[in-house]
Amino acid sequence: MFLIRGDMHILRTGGKYAREQQRLYEVKAVIFSLTGTILLIFLSHLWLLSLISFGCGLYCLKRRSDWHKGILSERMVVEALTPLDNSYVLINDVVLPDRTGNIGHILVSPISVFVIETKSYRWHYLNRFPIRQAIRSAVSLRQFLKKQIQLDMFIPAILVSTNPYATTSQSSSTVNVITLRNLCNFIKDQRNQSWLDREVKKNLIHEILRVSHTTSQKEVTTKKWLLKYIRLLAERAKEGQVLFLDF
Repeated sequence: MFLIRGDMHILRTGGKYAREQQRLYEVKAVIFSLTGTILLIFLSHLWLLSLISFGCGLYCLKRRSDWHKGILSERMVVEALTPLDNSYVLINDVVLPDRTGNIGHILVSPISVFVIETKSYRWHYLNRFPIRQAIRSAVSLRQFLKKQIQLDMFIPAILVSTNPYATTSQSSSTVNVITLRNLCNFIKDQRNQSWLDREVKKNLIHEILRVSHTTSQKEVTTKKWLLKYIRLLAERAKEGQVLFLDF
């Protein structure tokens, strides 16, 4: 899908990957809750396993809520970038081949390509997961471009926090941690480098759109097994039996 917000070009509106994750955790929550209920009714002596199942179900509901917050945060990032002019192209919600998880945003500017990851929560400075995620996304994109179009270039990683109380002191030479309100100005200030060739820019956008998708094969397989387990669970419940699967 091709949209224009203001002057900046937006390719793919985004949010599909996160919505699929929401549905996935909804299914998991239902499965764990059903398993816990059946264990409690038919095999009451396994009450501990029943409690564990209910606990896993609650965890899945929390993860579903986290993904919902992530959808809202990604929309906020898109809105924050809309003042950019038509020399910028934003590609949202990208899953590269052989990669688990998505890249929230890829911004192609006149001078570079940026990977932008978003977090809606306030993380502790010792929590390096958001930093590592942003680095992995940038490295994955660099390797992808090198393999597909023989373009080897440094990909700056940007980690955006939509939480107004989050710290930005974790910025480094490889990851820039930025608040939402400073994102657009930070991008605009990155103009002291060489410009991307127009043909190169066109090719890399085309290649990202050509091979990227929003669902990894691993997640497709997981969903199939979950649905299969629901059917088996329903069949065993009718027979007064229980099938318990450790996820």
